[in-house]
Amino acid sequence: MAKKKELAIKDWNELDNSLRRLCEIERDVTKQESRLNQAVEKLKDKHKQEAAPLIAERKQIERDIERFCEERKAEIGPAKSRKLTFGTVAFRQVTKLLIHAADATIAAIKQILPEREDELISVTEAPNKPALADLDDGTLLALGCRRKTEDAFRIELDQERIDA
Repeated sequence: MAKKKELAIKDWNELDNSLRRLCEIERDVTKQESRLNQAVEKLKDKHKQEAAPLIAERKQIERDIERFCEERKAEIGPAKSRKLTFGTVAFRQVTKLLIHAADATIAAIKQILPEREDELISVTEAPNKPALADLDDGTLLALGCRRKTEDAFRIELDQERIDA
């Protein structure tokens, strides 16, 4: 038969003291975590202030690049992207589903496609855009919707080139 391990706590008084020590440890750990969180928040605030001019400059440069490329879209060519020394500018075709009047679309779905009502209408009684996107343009038009295709702009930086 295996020997019983000797207990670290011998009586109720020691147990009570151990509970007191656990309370002290919890209190101290919580204080340390609180100080850490305060320090992190101060660092975040400092970073936000220091980085604000750079972030504003980045946004302005991105807007300028996008405006430039919009004006010279034809020069980018049929590939819709242009690789340069320090990165690539590109247009990507994205299709959005526009619903002009949600109430009218819901009513039309219930009338025209009642068998797909649960799929095409979200629980919140709003048209389900991903499901509606699978429908053909004629059906969408009958439901009071249409597709809108546009080019979404993106910038891809070549960070290795900058760091070199």
